[in-house]
Amino acid sequence: MFEESFPKVLLHSKQNVLDHFRFECMLTCWNEFGACWRSAEFGPTEVLHYESAFLPALEEARPSANEAIMQYRTHGDVSVVVNKVCGLYSALLKYSAYHLGNLYGHGIDWRTVPSTTEPLNDHWFLPYFERLDSACKAIAMNIGNWKACAAFDELKDIAEEVVADGGMHFKRHEEDRISLDIPMTIETMPVPPQFWR
Repeated sequence: MFEESFPKVLLHSKQNVLDHFRFECMLTCWNEFGACWRSAEFGPTEVLHYESAFLPALEEARPSANEAIMQYRTHGDVSVVVNKVCGLYSALLKYSAYHLGNLYGHGIDWRTVPSTTEPLNDHWFLPYFERLDSACKAIAMNIGNWKACAAFDELKDIAEEVVADGGMHFKRHEEDRISLDIPMTIETMPVPPQFWR
């Protein structure tokens, strides 16, 4: 359906690192939300089946990404930190999409599921989770009748903003160049040896 609506987009263009991340994350989120939504009636009988993947990712993504950035302060390899941090947050969004799509397929609003809402309460990821849910549902409601990429662009923006929230900021420049800014924060500064235990 995506190929029919937007021909010569999939596998047809070379992308810079930022656009590649945004596109792959968007496509993964929609594919998994759509698959779990459409297969809910004959998929896993356990309504919260995908929550078991979502909750660990929710807990571990930020600390693991912070650790990857701390390691970057020492090794200085941009490709390593980009792949690690983008991979962690992409996985969090992917598992969120699995969970949200399955609940949507069962006609359940995630806000009525205490085991999902309680870990998200006052969590940094909550606004993104809400936006992901709204964006995927907007795409689902118009399935097969997509006229523009706006709803899909929202998924791309969410992915980039989640990474920026975690302290990794991409910037666009002329001639399709991308730069990366990873400012020092308390959460991502290496611990001086005198504070080691």
